[in-house]
Amino acid sequence: MKLQNLRFHNGGYCIQNLYFSGVKSFRYRRFYAVFLQFDHPVHGACLIDTGYGPAIREATRRWPFRVMRWLTPIPRNQGFFRPDYPADLGIDAEQPFTIFLSHFHADHIGATQLFPNSTFVYRDASLRQLRSMSPRQELDEATVISLLPDDFEQRGRTIDESSFTNNHSLCEEFPSFDYWGDGSLIMIDLPGHAIGHTGYLLSTDRGTLLYAVDAFWDRSVFEADRQLPWLSKRILHDAAENQVTLERLRTLVARTGVEPLACHCPQTQSYV
Repeated sequence: MKLQNLRFHNGGYCIQNLYFSGVKSFRYRRFYAVFLQFDHPVHGACLIDTGYGPAIREATRRWPFRVMRWLTPIPRNQGFFRPDYPADLGIDAEQPFTIFLSHFHADHIGATQLFPNSTFVYRDASLRQLRSMSPRQELDEATVISLLPDDFEQRGRTIDESSFTNNHSLCEEFPSFDYWGDGSLIMIDLPGHAIGHTGYLLSTDRGTLLYAVDAFWDRSVFEADRQLPWLSKRILHDAAENQVTLERLRTLVARTGVEPLACHCPQTQSYV
């Protein structure tokens, strides 16, 4: 089975120094919050993540989440601050999407409240762990759970950790889960960046691609096996695990020839 009509969207951006993504430069650039849209021939319209959304302003107004405004400044003159901004991207937010959440960082769940009729696919253990945290601990995980809609769990399709096995030949380096059982979307456990961080192997009518989400931030850094600076490692959930993930990703890419793409990577902009 092949996914159809794959599109990449920019769901807003923050401003950050290239140095923190491992690039040998101190210039600042936009780090776009890319999310994916596609259609499954049987199961209909889908998204992977949602980018930022208007709720981010209120969610980061109070301490301790206000720190996010300083660490990853978000210019206020962006379209996503409007509640109807998905329409600017050609997306009918009233449509019932299946929305896969790669992890619970604010730039990936920020617009979930704008999709009132959608179903969310997420790793149950990850959300339960995050919900048990204090606000300060949430901040340490770059997460603002209040960005999720109030009925999030009621509209959820949870994935149990036992679903991830090493049975798929295309991504044998990682535990994975063939979500629909037809090979079109394989969820891949990519630990290190965040709690429950998940990538996706997508079989589309444009070919197969590996969406590594936030496992790396710049493809040139990933391919050159350059280390992130200390401060960048500090904000990862588990820097050592993330390094192992990157090594295994390089092995997977070399073995299969699949193209790796990442959310914030500037090379991904050529697909938007």
